[in-house]
Order: sequence, then C-alpha cells, then structure tokens
Amino acid sequence: MGNDTASALKAINLTISQGEGSTSSPVDTDGTLSHYYRFAQVFHRRAIQGDANEEVGFSYTGAELAWSEHEDVYPIIDNITAAAYEGEQNIYVRMLNEDFNRFYTEMLDCLQYAFTDTTDLIRECVAMMTVLKEKQQAMHLQPVYGADGKWIGSASPTYEYQL
Repeated sequence: MGNDTASALKAINLTISQGEGSTSSPVDTDGTLSHYYRFAQVFHRRAIQGDANEEVGFSYTGAELAWSEHEDVYPIIDNITAAAYEGEQNIYVRMLNEDFNRFYTEMLDCLQYAFTDTTDLIRECVAMMTVLKEKQQAMHLQPVYGADGKWIGSASPTYEYQL
C-alpha cells in the first residue's frame, strides 16, 4: 500500500471486510468474530447467533455470558497517571509502566514509519502490539498502594509517549 487515496480506500475496505464497522456480517475474513461484535456480546451479556427473524441475520440471543464484574474484571484505577506509582511499595509497578511506555513509543514509531515510508514493517508493528498486550496484562495483575500504604487498585499502563 502506498500513500495515496486508492491505498487509503483499500485499507478502509480491508478493515470493513474484517468486520470492524460492518453490519453485513459479524464474522471477519479469517472466520473469527470481529472485535466490535465480541465487545457487543459483553455489553449484551449474550452470545451472538444467527437469527433469520432479524434483518441483519443475527442477534444477541445466544447463551448467556456468565461473568461477574467483581470477580472477572480487574479493578484498575480510573484515569491512572504515573504519579500513582510513586512510593517505595510501587517500585515494581513503576518499572513495569516505564517499560510499557518505552515499548508503546517504539510501537507507535513503528506504525508511523510503516504508514508513511514503507509497509514492509507492518507485520513487525502488529507483532509489537501482541507484546504490548502481554505487558499490559502483566501490569493488571499488580497491586497499587496509596501513600498511606493501603491497596487502591490494580495497575494499568499510562500510555505515555516517550520523547
């Protein structure tokens, strides 16, 4: 793909064909449920299934999704900033966050370069996204403590671009 209108339209059509933004099918070109519809299942708390009674051909009337907001969702801190990771008890979380932000910056730089200079890098950038996801998940398992030493929630990356 290049840096012209035709290339941009081709990329948009690829995104739509993968089910992101499409109402024609919840299944993307590789046969899996697209992100939008996976998240919609969580919202509706039901699995998506084919439904001839619906104009779009599917509905959220499948099996109930059993999950608990208190047991199955990480209690991450709202609007987290790096300041929350100050203090001796949060040294490890602070190091994880700094590592995440360095790698996040590298991934954004990779995408910028891939989209403006060469598309040969896009696979490497996507692979970096997978590593970034693993780093994020590792952070969610870490506790964060306030200045008073009490637990205040689970860690989450701050997504700060490093200059």
